[in-house]
Amino acid sequence: FFLTDPFPRIWTSESHAKVYAITAGYLGLALDVYTYTGGAHGNYAKVFAHYDLTDGTPLTLADVVSPDFQNELTAVGERYFRKQENLTVDQSLEERYFFDGGRFHLPDNFAFGKDSLLFLYNIYEIKPYVDGQTELRVPYDDIDRLLSDRAKHIVAELSRK
Repeated sequence: FFLTDPFPRIWTSESHAKVYAITAGYLGLALDVYTYTGGAHGNYAKVFAHYDLTDGTPLTLADVVSPDFQNELTAVGERYFRKQENLTVDQSLEERYFFDGGRFHLPDNFAFGKDSLLFLYNIYEIKPYVDGQTELRVPYDDIDRLLSDRAKHIVAELSRK
């Protein structure tokens, strides 16, 4: 007994990496991934990776903003998110978003920009597929006091480019 698919589909997986930002002491990569394994549509994501070139170690959000200041960073991020999404300060996040328990959070997926920290929510992280990825930019001016010395050094190097 052999089943055949009346609508055969070719499964696909593609990955591309590119240098997002580079300085003498920092390397930022952007990894674009796409897969299709059947169904209505494929899935895609962009994932950022960060490296300290002085010692070759990967950098995480905890290296950029100390865990002691993560709650404050989240509060600032939520303020920008609500403005971007045209939400009031007290409007629920449970109706239109997939935040766990309706509580805002920042993704670990971030990138250094020239004037802001970019947080990227990939598809299905906080919204349906049809809404695509959500970019959230938090200006350095509003979080400079939260940034680690290492992060401030990276930002200074990037702003000179």
